[in-house]
Amino acid sequence: MTKNDTTKDLWQIIQSQQGTTATEQMDVNVLVVGNKGAGKTTLINKFRREDVPQPKPTTALEYSHSKREEGKMVKVAHFWELGGGTQLSSLLDVVITPETVHTLLVIIVADLSSPSSVWDSVYFWLTRIKKRVGECFLKMQQRGSTTPGRMIARMQKRFGEKHADTEKVTIIGIPMLVVCTKYDVFRKEASEFAKTMARTLRFMAHMYAACLIYLNNKDERDTAKFRALLNNLVFGAPITGNLQQVDHSNPIFVVTGKDTLKDIGPPQGANKPSGFQTCGSEEFDKWKAPFETVFPPAEAKEATAEKFNDKDPAYAEPRVDDMRSVKNGELDQYRQQRAKRAQEASKERERERAKH
Repeated sequence: MTKNDTTKDLWQIIQSQQGTTATEQMDVNVLVVGNKGAGKTTLINKFRREDVPQPKPTTALEYSHSKREEGKMVKVAHFWELGGGTQLSSLLDVVITPETVHTLLVIIVADLSSPSSVWDSVYFWLTRIKKRVGECFLKMQQRGSTTPGRMIARMQKRFGEKHADTEKVTIIGIPMLVVCTKYDVFRKEASEFAKTMARTLRFMAHMYAACLIYLNNKDERDTAKFRALLNNLVFGAPITGNLQQVDHSNPIFVVTGKDTLKDIGPPQGANKPSGFQTCGSEEFDKWKAPFETVFPPAEAKEATAEKFNDKDPAYAEPRVDDMRSVKNGELDQYRQQRAKRAQEASKERERERAKH
């Protein structure tokens, strides 16, 4: 089976199970990526309010969902968690397609308890996602679609059409959120180290028009902020109060378009550490060098994306489908129950009219 067949199979099964009800449905696809052990599963469970003390490691592509009802509208968030870190990045092509990109939100999870891994992980996923979305937009435009242009315009509006940095940032067309987990461990770092981390991450997120948040899973206040932000991005729920926080001595919270390069300030130091490797961007190298001076990169423990074997039986399509199908069964059952309730309510209204 080809990659295109696999992509169609993933989405056609979900769509075929939706059925028709009297209720309108809006679907959002949330792709969650990041290094192994960064806390991706825990993050999803926190949002879905599921208490799983020791979640199992995600082997390939895990599916779950969350829903929210507003009158006759049912909003469904389809969570796609990519396991295996950068090694399985080619599975992005299964989730990000020309048919689904317009419904996409991406969450990049970085592990603050391993600060030396943060730069490589966040930069890798930002650029990898940009590449894949660009590929999808090109295919859509070749078919005459105007959706890519509308998506970019929508994100430009969210960032701020009159923002001082509009001409400097990269608007790829989809909302993105960088979540830095295990802040309870990182907060023990020296103030200057924390400052370097915060300013660097603010720069990276801002340059890709992404939101940025630090998260301590043990602090309900942080969890509540995360839920509020994700509810806003996924379901359009308003964020109440001013949650903005850029002080490096506190958990960072910045939404798209609310930071500026002027406020972030310039990178500190021009000297490159011994063994420095360029990331391919002169502008980003100016931030990478001082970051790696403070947080020297450890030897890579993850296999590179190029070493991933998509013919490995461990990642065969049936296995991905099986994981997804279990969760889809729950979603299908919910829709059937809702359709039944709608039918019963319709019959009740008919009986009431007959009485009169």
